[in-house]
Amino acid sequence: MRGENDELGALFNQVVAISYLCSALGFALLAVLLLTSWKGRLQGAMLVAAVIATMIWSSAVAYQALGQALDTRWILAAELTRDLLWLLFLLKLLMQRPTSARTLIHTGGMACLALLAVWQIVGFEHATGSTLVLPIFLNVVFIVLAVYGIVLIEQLYQNAQPETRWKIKFLCIGLGGLLAYDVYMYSHALLLQSVSTAIWSGRGAVSVLAAPLIIVAAARNPSWSLDVFISRKVVFHLFTFTASAVYLFVIGFLGYVLKVQSGFWGPALQTVFIFAAGLVLLVLVMSGQVRSRVKVFLNKHFYSYKYDYRDEWLKLTRTLSSPDAGRSLELRSIQCLAEIVYSRGGALYAIDNGALQPVGRWNVEEFHESIPIYSDLPRFLVRKKWIVNLLEYKELPETYNSIVIPAEIAALPDAWLVIPLLHSEDLIGMLVLTQPRAPRALNWEDYDLLKVASYQVASDITQSKAAEQLAFAKQFETYNRVSAFIMHDLKNVTGQLSLVVQNGERLKSNPEFVDDAFKTVENAVVRVKRLLNQLKQSRDLNLSSRVQLNKLVEGIVSERSLARPFPVLWCTDSELQVVGNSDKLASVIGNVIQNAQDATAEDGTVRVSMFLEVADVIVRVEDNGMGMTQDFIRDGLFKPFNSTKGESGMGIGAYEAKEYVESLGGRISVKSAPGQGTVFTMHFPRAHTDTVERVA
Repeated sequence: MRGENDELGALFNQVVAISYLCSALGFALLAVLLLTSWKGRLQGAMLVAAVIATMIWSSAVAYQALGQALDTRWILAAELTRDLLWLLFLLKLLMQRPTSARTLIHTGGMACLALLAVWQIVGFEHATGSTLVLPIFLNVVFIVLAVYGIVLIEQLYQNAQPETRWKIKFLCIGLGGLLAYDVYMYSHALLLQSVSTAIWSGRGAVSVLAAPLIIVAAARNPSWSLDVFISRKVVFHLFTFTASAVYLFVIGFLGYVLKVQSGFWGPALQTVFIFAAGLVLLVLVMSGQVRSRVKVFLNKHFYSYKYDYRDEWLKLTRTLSSPDAGRSLELRSIQCLAEIVYSRGGALYAIDNGALQPVGRWNVEEFHESIPIYSDLPRFLVRKKWIVNLLEYKELPETYNSIVIPAEIAALPDAWLVIPLLHSEDLIGMLVLTQPRAPRALNWEDYDLLKVASYQVASDITQSKAAEQLAFAKQFETYNRVSAFIMHDLKNVTGQLSLVVQNGERLKSNPEFVDDAFKTVENAVVRVKRLLNQLKQSRDLNLSSRVQLNKLVEGIVSERSLARPFPVLWCTDSELQVVGNSDKLASVIGNVIQNAQDATAEDGTVRVSMFLEVADVIVRVEDNGMGMTQDFIRDGLFKPFNSTKGESGMGIGAYEAKEYVESLGGRISVKSAPGQGTVFTMHFPRAHTDTVERVA
């Protein structure tokens, strides 16, 4: 039996040492935070000194509890220093002018008590044994200092403005608890003429509980020089780890007691008990409801603001801007707002065809009912721009002007919040969230954060719809461009045939005209057939192969010789090959030559030159027509639907030429001046001998 008592005594000493070590670690953490952010303020220096003294005192008691030889006088001196420094810090907070008479009186009184206490400590001799017997006067000094500290705390709290008491609340609770425990311990020692070992050992646990409260108080008061950011995630995980450690420690201790007290069945009962307790801990740690309750508790009681706004905004932005295959924008929008208030699910409505249509859901049953935009709820959201709390609405409907909640919303299980989605003051939809895992009371912070987040969600949804509409518009633009090019070619064919019709009556007896007319009609038939073939197989527009540009341009010049002024071809090389689509090349070069003819009088000149320049094949069309200004060349020539020919021109010929030449890797340059003609130069990459046919 004696062996068991010795074993329990050793275990008790280890528990005491661990509690004081935890206290020392807590105050050491606070000291590091304060030292790394100290800005030279006196209050900060005094707080650091008091925290370090408390850390040293806790470490000394833990060292002695481990059975190490340490003179009790050192522990009493450390405790006295701790008390005096905390009292000076409280005096500094309470007295706005440290040189005032009241401050001097208070400081002088503490100095006298300190000197008397030091005199008693120096002459103190701790007799061998487990009982600590202190001189009566030393007991009285420690009681007076503790009571004095409690009075200062009470005065500090009472004199603080009601709206600022939250800043010092945890300091008063934590430090007041330490001092109140000292009053109890030393009063007990004064009555029984010895310090209780159990009460002395319990101060370590009290210090552990007080340390985080003082840390929170320091974080709430930047004037104490604590500007270090403490992540809520770190606090949450630290709290979870600490709570789990305390839980396991208590379970281990109870398991040991169960083993000792249960005789033969002790080991088996201990094993089953610890295993069951471990399962309970695992269930609690993995429970979403428990995690939500812990987060709400920490945000409510340990921070001046409920949210870490930087972290919330980063999380919101990351969720909205990180699409994946399994989550649409609608689903991500619901989740990012639901996570702010720990909601379990929600539904998203968007305005379409004069009603709010359901477009997304998360953790709610599928539904199809729409809500007319002219009903009470949408009109209220547009007018007030409020978030509707349906639980509050059930109790106080007059708060929301007694609007009628649509049956579609009321039918959603556990419907909780209705959040309007506003973009540029216009309602584009609304979000309905279900109730959270843990009961949660909302205040202005929750509503403001949800409103700001809803603006971002509405903006992202609007941009997504705009991007989708732009994609459709680009598809239609492609079709419109093809139609415009077809109309342009048809206009050219129609112009050639119209010229034949206009001169037919006058020159029908001229054999040369008849021959030219047949050639024109034949050419028109070829071009129309080619156009129809391109419409049937639009892919052919992109087929590229070797093209003998000499022969192609010769045919174009011959074709354009039916109109005046007649184009003249000049070519120095017989083998000028490029890679492209022969039909598109013919259309582009023919259009440039026609534009030169249209801009030049019938007695003017149009010259087409072809030659090789480094690795490019050059096709140059020169005329001495009316010319163009530099402003028009820069701002209007290559813009679609911008023509100098009035209603007779479509304004896409030059645009089409530039687009196609650049798609082949070439370029176009233009030199012109009003009344001095125009030089239109097209650069095509030359096809080398090893070039094979390809698909562009």
